Amino acid sequence: MSGLTRRELLKAAGVAGAAAALPSALAGPAGAQSTQKRELIVAQGGDISKFDPHYSTSANDIRISFNLFDNLIARHPDGKLHPSLATDWKLTNPTTWTFKLRQGVKWHNGDPFSSADVKYSFERTWDPKQNTRVSTVFTTVEKVDAPDANTVVFTTKKPDPLLAARVAFYGGQIVPKKYLEAVGNDTFNAKPVGTGPVRFVSWTKDDKIVLEANPDYFGASRTSTASSCGPSRRWRRASPRCSRARWTSSPSCRPTRASA
Repeated sequence: MSGLTRRELLKAAGVAGAAAALPSALAGPAGAQSTQKRELIVAQGGDISKFDPHYSTSANDIRISFNLFDNLIARHPDGKLHPSLATDWKLTNPTTWTFKLRQGVKWHNGDPFSSADVKYSFERTWDPKQNTRVSTVFTTVEKVDAPDANTVVFTTKKPDPLLAARVAFYGGQIVPKKYLEAVGNDTFNAKPVGTGPVRFVSWTKDDKIVLEANPDYFGASRTSTASSCGPSRRWRRASPRCSRARWTSSPSCRPTRASA
C-alpha cells in the first residue's frame, strides 16, 4: 500500500464517504422526473492514474473507483456502516465473520455477481504475484471461503473486531472474477467493469472521463432528498435526470500554497 500522510488518508476517507453524492445527481425523486437528460460535470486538479481499485489509493482515483465499484459494506455520512453488496454481516465466533450477499446484482456487462467474485477480489489484494497497492489492508485474514453463491466467510488469524470497517474502505472494492480473468489486468484497467451506480464509457487521458448512470443499480432503491441534478447523500429509484457524468482535469482545481 502506498505511504499516505494522515491528511491524505483523511481526505481519501472523506471522498469514500461522499461517494454517494454522484448517484444522487444521476437519479432524482420519482415525483419530479423530467424527460430532459443532463450531464453532470466534475472538475478535479489532476487526471486519474488507475481505474483498477486495487492498484491505487490516490484521492483522484478514489473519486472514480468508489462510484464504479461497490464494497460489501458502505460507510455513510452518519459515520455508520450500512449494507451494500452484503445485506448482513456478523461475527459468528472470535475469528470468523460471515457475510450474506445481496441477490440479483449484476456487473455492468450483465454478468451476475456472486460470492466467487468476493473471494477472488480479496485474495487478489494480497496475492504477491499481483503486487497490488492494498496488499497490507487485510493482513489479519487467514482465508476467505464461499460456501454458496450468496455467502462469504472470512477466517482471521486472530480476533479482528475492525475487519468490517476495513472491508468498507479502499482495498475492499469488489471486482468481477470472470471478466478480469478473461481480459487481464491491463484491459480491465482500460475498460473497468463494476457494480456501482455509474458505469464506464470513455477516458481521454489528461482531458476527461465519461461515465453514465447504471439503470440497474441496486442502491437506487434508497430514499432520496435530491430535488435537482445535484449532490445528495440519499436517493431512490427513478429515471436518471442526469444520464452522464464527466470528470475533467483542471489545473485551476489544484491547491496552491499560501505566501508567507
